[in-house]
Order: sequence, then C-alpha cells, then structure tokens
Amino acid sequence: MVAANASLIPLLLTTLCSNYPLREEDQEFRDSNGYVGCNLRQPKLLAGRTIKIVTLKSTPLSNAYGNGTGDGIAFDFVELLRKHYGFEYTVTSPQDNSLGDESRGIMSTLYNGEAEMAAAFLPWFPEFEKKVVRYSVGLMDSDWVVLLKRPPSSAAGSGLLAPFDDTVWYLILAAVICTGPVFYVLLFVRFWLVRDEAGAASFFSLGNCVWFVFGALMKQGSTLNPTSDSSRMLFATWWIFITILTSFYTANLTAFLTLSKFTLPIENAYDVARWRYKWVAQRGGAIEHIIAVNPDYAYLNKSFAKGYGRFDEFSDTSMLNIIEKENRFFLREKYAVEHMISKDYYKKAKNDKIEEKDRCTFVMTPRAFMSQTIAFAYNNDSDLHKYFDPMLQTLVETGIVKYLMRRDLPGVQICPLDLGSKERQLMNADLKMTYLVVVVGIATSIAVFMGEMLIRLYRHCQAKQIQQLSHTSYPGDWKTGKSHMLPYTSMMAGRYNGGNYKGDAKLGPAQPGFVFQYSA
Repeated sequence: MVAANASLIPLLLTTLCSNYPLREEDQEFRDSNGYVGCNLRQPKLLAGRTIKIVTLKSTPLSNAYGNGTGDGIAFDFVELLRKHYGFEYTVTSPQDNSLGDESRGIMSTLYNGEAEMAAAFLPWFPEFEKKVVRYSVGLMDSDWVVLLKRPPSSAAGSGLLAPFDDTVWYLILAAVICTGPVFYVLLFVRFWLVRDEAGAASFFSLGNCVWFVFGALMKQGSTLNPTSDSSRMLFATWWIFITILTSFYTANLTAFLTLSKFTLPIENAYDVARWRYKWVAQRGGAIEHIIAVNPDYAYLNKSFAKGYGRFDEFSDTSMLNIIEKENRFFLREKYAVEHMISKDYYKKAKNDKIEEKDRCTFVMTPRAFMSQTIAFAYNNDSDLHKYFDPMLQTLVETGIVKYLMRRDLPGVQICPLDLGSKERQLMNADLKMTYLVVVVGIATSIAVFMGEMLIRLYRHCQAKQIQQLSHTSYPGDWKTGKSHMLPYTSMMAGRYNGGNYKGDAKLGPAQPGFVFQYSA
C-alpha cells in the first residue's frame, strides 16, 4: 500500500501543476536540480481574463446566441480550455456567417482584431496562415462527401443487363451477328471443295444459318439437319457456347436480384459536375474558396459558372428540404452530414406512420472527394496560441477530439448505403428492360411489315407497267393501211392480209412460215 500511495503522489502533483504552472517571476519554486515546480497558491494562468470568441452558426458543430454564449462541439473544447486556464469568454458571430477573407466573414473578424479566437472548425488554408490569421494545431482531417436523396433503385444497371458488364454484352452481340455468316462461309467452302452428297445436304442458305444462331440463343430447336461431320461440329460448338453463356447469365441474374449491393449514380463531386447534376454548398464556406483558388477542383467552378451549382445560407432542415424537393446534391463535411442524417432519421422514427424503409430519405457517398485539415484560429497579435495549442495537441493525441466529434452519433452508421433488407421484391424499374425489349420488338416488326408492303407495292406497279406495255399498239395504224411498218408476226410468218411476201430490200428475203401467224 505504501508503494502504491507513493506512486500516486507524483501523478497527483503532476495533475495539479498542469493546472497551476509556475510563472517566470516565481523562480524560488525551482528545486536544486533546476526543475520547475508549481505554486498551488497561484490562480490559473488566464484567470480574470475575458476572451472574445467568434464562431459560425453551424449546428451541431458550433452556434452563437445573442446573449454572448455559444454551444456545439467546438465549445466542448472551449470549456475544457476554460476549466484548465480559468478564463471567461463572450461569443459573437459574423453577420454573413461565412468563412470569408480579410474583408468579410469570420476571417475578417479575427484579422481586424474584433475577436481573439475563432471557436469553429475552420479549414486550414496556407494562403491565410499568418497573413490573415494564425491557425491552431490541426484538430483532424475532415472528409468532404456528397449528400443526396436516396434513389429508388440501384444504379448498378437494369435487372436484365446487370449480370454482365458492357464489354461482355458487346462481345455477345458481335458473336450473334458474325456467327451466322461465318457458318455460311465455312459450309460453302466445304461444299465447294468436297462436292459430295453430305456436303450438298448440309449446305444451307445464309438466312437459315442466321436464324439457327438466333434460335439457339433463345433455346429453340431447328429444322436444319446437317449430315457432314464438320457441319455437325459447327452446330454443336454454338450449342455448347450458348449453354454455358445462359447458365452464367441465369446464375448472375439471380444473385443480382437477391444479393446485389445498392450503388449510387455518382461516386464523388467530379461525377456531379460531369453528369451536370444540380448541386448546392454553403455560401462563404470552404468549397466556395477552394474551387476559386485550387485548380484541382476547377470542374466545380465550371459547373457553377454554367448554372448547375449555387451557394446559399441555410439551416439543416431547409437544406434537407431543398435536397428532397429540388433533387440537388449537397457538398459538405462528412461529420456535419452524418449529424444531419442522424437527426432526420430520429425525427422520422418517432412518427409511427412512417415505415422503416421510408425513414432513410437521404444517403451520402461512401468515399470522400476531398480531405481538409480543420483547426481553430487566432488573431495574429494574440498570445492565446501559446497556452491553447499544447492543450489542444494533447486532446488530439489522446483521441478526445475524435470522440467528441462522434459523441452524439450512434455506434453504427445511420442510414447506410446498403440498407440490408432481408427480402428483395422486384420493382417496376427491374422490369424496365423487359418492357423496352417488347416495345423495340413490336416497333421493329411494324417497320419490317411496312417495308414488305412497300416492296410488294413496288413489284405490283412494275407488273402493271409490263402488262400495259404488252397491249401497246404498233406505230402507225397498219390495220387501215396508213402504217409504214408491218406487224412483227406478219414478218415472221411471211404473210400479210393473205398475200405472199416475196421479199424486200429493206426487210430482207422471205422467211418460211411459222405455225402461228397474226390475222387481222
């Protein structure tokens, strides 16, 4: 017990002295080895000092009230510092509630000396360091994600096309188109080289070969009966290929409809800009500054210039309404988004009329598109960083910062990307490709029918023209004797109105009579 108590005494003294460190003028408290002790009679270092603190209204991270007080996660750190150093503080917020720069926002408040410290999770920008403000030690790296309304169906693809990726589908389409002509060419070459009865019996037309390939793909039989061994091998190869292909397709389709993970139409902010989705971010926040100065995020700046993005001031509730009604994408820090989703879920969970599947209205992208160090900030002429930074560094190293950031969040993720429902019912979106196949098939058959009718009409017109030409009279009226030409049949028969034709210099000699002759 004595040894245990002896080990606790230095720990107790260290704790006490951390709250009551020795001042420079109290040199008499140094021991013989030069180590600084502590004066327990001394008040805390910043006792009696009132610090002006500026913050942002960004619930639940930080907030300010008109009576000079504030709350939120940021003020949990401020309270730890106050208890350690014994100071008092008053809280204000900038009029435009923005990050800003030298001329506006929270940065302007510090730069002009209107406040000594900013108790808000501010992104660390090197262009502001010591030129506008002095940052504290980095508290943590903040990830930025995209918050959006949960889509009704997964973006993995249509139910019928999901089992294979685009490359496989293109190769299958190429195989179906090319296999029929290839079979025809091989059968023709075999028939041309061998010329036996088996080859002749196995030589099918191009249309028959193409229809066999398509029919086998649909698991249909065929009336073609190849007799040669080579043609049988060709047909059997295609059957085996189709059997394996359809087996893989059926298995993957079953797995997709029952076990597939939910995916979003986007993965990051670049997809938002590339696909021209509408997005929104906080006015005067980090995003507005970053896209203006950082070329890595120029795509967001171009999207904003084209009118797809906007910056606005909003509360969490109004922002969620904008996301749901206008179907916009919201760019913000991950810890703030998690608090927004959690608060919305708890609100809907208290309403018994809302089913469990309808309580997770919003979802965020699983991967961050940007990571930014966050910290507090001081006025450049303030000495607070000498006192606060060591304490904040200790909070970071012991994990207290991360704990406080997630203290109000549950241990499991609220409204994850994949809700993990036990049963998977087919929705109308899963059958969309089925409807499309039917519509395309009917439209194609109608187009082919119209083509057939046009060809039939064209042939009918040709036949009618030929029939009219067959009844056309000869030049001149030979029946009345006014014609200067003789009928063709009378010339062939050598007779004209019962008279004998003896020949003519222009028409040639008389020809023997034919069985038929033209009679007037």
